[in-house]
Amino acid sequence: GHFTEAARGHFVLRYEGGKPAEALSDDLFRTLEHDYDELTADIGSAPKEPVTVVFYSAQQFSDVTQSPTWVGAINDGRMRIPLGEVSNITPQLEGVLRHELTHSFVHASVPHCPLWLNEGLAQMEEPKTVNSMGMSLGRQPVSGEFVPLSQLEGSFQKMDNEQARRAYFESLAAVEYLRSSYGMDGLRHLLRQLADGEQPEAALHAVTDGG
Repeated sequence: GHFTEAARGHFVLRYEGGKPAEALSDDLFRTLEHDYDELTADIGSAPKEPVTVVFYSAQQFSDVTQSPTWVGAINDGRMRIPLGEVSNITPQLEGVLRHELTHSFVHASVPHCPLWLNEGLAQMEEPKTVNSMGMSLGRQPVSGEFVPLSQLEGSFQKMDNEQARRAYFESLAAVEYLRSSYGMDGLRHLLRQLADGEQPEAALHAVTDGG
């Protein structure tokens, strides 16, 4: 296939559908670098290699990724983003870039991160909030009574739209709860525990019990 590639700073941008206008390319680099700095502070570490971002037209994206229709972008070690026909960075695209970049950061520091934490962090960074999603959990995750996060450690890919929506929502609710209770320090502590090979449940207890 025909593609163009440009490398700058911490990123390699690859355009599968032909290169966009120079101004958009510059904006993409600038936006990503800004996110990179903020995520380095939030996550507490950064990927060691440059991050590759592959941009597709919308049709190419569904052909290439074979993913469920509800998936808006994918990160399999590279950020894969449907760019479509945009001429400038929309708030939606900005959220997608930041969401997927968060996955790159988490993957670099915690290869086996439970999915709820990974997706919760990515949504929080977009930024999304539980309130903005307009769903109610039925019960708020209070200490000792978390939603059964152990069921949200593996892939969401097999879920139908409604289950997936709920899984993403619960993931965000859990991360929001941890951040409001223990701050970004608590979340960084959790990531460090997991990076050291701690099991998710024990790592959570280490943070919530102040261990």
